[in-house]
Amino acid sequence: MLLITVAGYTQAISVYNPIVQNLHFTPEPNVYGFQNCSETYAKFNFGMTTQANADSFATQPLKINICLQGFFPANMNPANAVYGPQSQYFNWTYDIISNCLQGIQKDTIFGTGNNIFNLDPRSFGEIAVRLQITPYLPVPALLKVEVALDIPNYMQVGNVNDDQLFAQTQNYIGVTSVAGTLFNDTAIGSTPSGLPNGRPSGNAMFVNVIDVSTGLVEDNVLIDSTGAYFVDSLRPERSYNITVSTVQGINGQPAPPITLPLNWIFVSEDCCDNISNDGFANGLLNVFVNTCPLINANYSIHNTAISSNAESSMFVFLAVDELDFQASEKDCNTILSWQHTANQTIKRYEILRKESTNTNYIKIGELKAQPNSTGNFQYSFVDKNVNKENKLYNYQLSIIDHNERYMLSPIKTIVLDCAGASTVATLYPNPATDKIHFLYDNQTGSEGIRITIMDVAGKTIYKEVKNITPAFNEFTFDITDYPAGYYLMKYEDLDTDQSGTLKFTIK
Repeated sequence: MLLITVAGYTQAISVYNPIVQNLHFTPEPNVYGFQNCSETYAKFNFGMTTQANADSFATQPLKINICLQGFFPANMNPANAVYGPQSQYFNWTYDIISNCLQGIQKDTIFGTGNNIFNLDPRSFGEIAVRLQITPYLPVPALLKVEVALDIPNYMQVGNVNDDQLFAQTQNYIGVTSVAGTLFNDTAIGSTPSGLPNGRPSGNAMFVNVIDVSTGLVEDNVLIDSTGAYFVDSLRPERSYNITVSTVQGINGQPAPPITLPLNWIFVSEDCCDNISNDGFANGLLNVFVNTCPLINANYSIHNTAISSNAESSMFVFLAVDELDFQASEKDCNTILSWQHTANQTIKRYEILRKESTNTNYIKIGELKAQPNSTGNFQYSFVDKNVNKENKLYNYQLSIIDHNERYMLSPIKTIVLDCAGASTVATLYPNPATDKIHFLYDNQTGSEGIRITIMDVAGKTIYKEVKNITPAFNEFTFDITDYPAGYYLMKYEDLDTDQSGTLKFTIK
């Protein structure tokens, strides 16, 4: 109560002092800033620190405004986004334009009461908001939560003007980390374990991080002699291939081959739950990251030269330079093609696919190897049975010899553009380095096509007529001797008016 004397009369007037205090985040950000592993929470205390109860909510409600920057409510229903004992006195709404939550008083807010030794517990308590970080924030970015009270007129008399605006800000890290261990393990196919070993047969080993969308190395680290590694520069909301190899990648360059020292094989790998369910052991883990650190991204390898385990004989490591395996997209179909110099030892190729929503590869096709072929022989396979709602796929070849031993190719990841227009011709990879592949869909049954390659000045540097068959045709051009730069490939169907020009780049 506040006593006011006017012209000799003393009148008791109720005093109201609503406050907010101790705005903070849970979990707390680290010293560098915020890492958004899942939901985060902004919490603060709200209460009425004077005796009177605020009960004029029907005509003069108290309002709480919670405005966000870099965040949005984890549940778009404000009643589910805001919780805590003091939140019950308000009706909550969310304005997506201002990115603010507002609570409008709907019930009596209790003061402390008259007994200073036994304050009403309802007069003070917590309000919390479930939040998520806005996807694809630029780096650096500022995250902010601001809490302000909109106090009605009747509460202004005698009110102490404190804590009416309270804000909490933090930096957004924008990167995260991945860590794991390389083990020497004889338990083929089980969860990675055994003794950590970062120097198999004395060889240095590297972890390479490849951005799936570009196919380029984003970072690389040397595995410690103890078998441990740590990479701290992964960007959020991206898919990465994390590979183990004796070859160190170069940042900004295409992914290096996955290789092991002589007689060593991959036997298992896992990320990041210590349950080995990530498909074939091939030295590659595919992960999608937010800003939550990944741990236990582990790999196991074993030296078959000193193993008595008969199962080891079923694994033959593939020399990457013997296989040119490519994946491209055409009209929401995946086009797989490969050349293999070791063809004379191979019995068949099994085509394996893993969808982004699954953990295991499935066999989707099989091609017999060409008999008695000692040179490069080209194979192709069209995967038409894709789920139009699941556009990210991993593909791999299981290459089986005449003794039913098998080896696994590197993984090719592709994101399908199922909404794109239908095309009859495409080039891949683009940009290219030593080879460029031209894929042509002969929809009219023509028998020939003229291919012309020109430099950016229009000078013809290659011209040839190719025989074609119905359906898909693929031709590979050696561009090793072409200088880096921009080029044009013109195609002209000899039997129809179908023609076009494609642009490609040589690095």
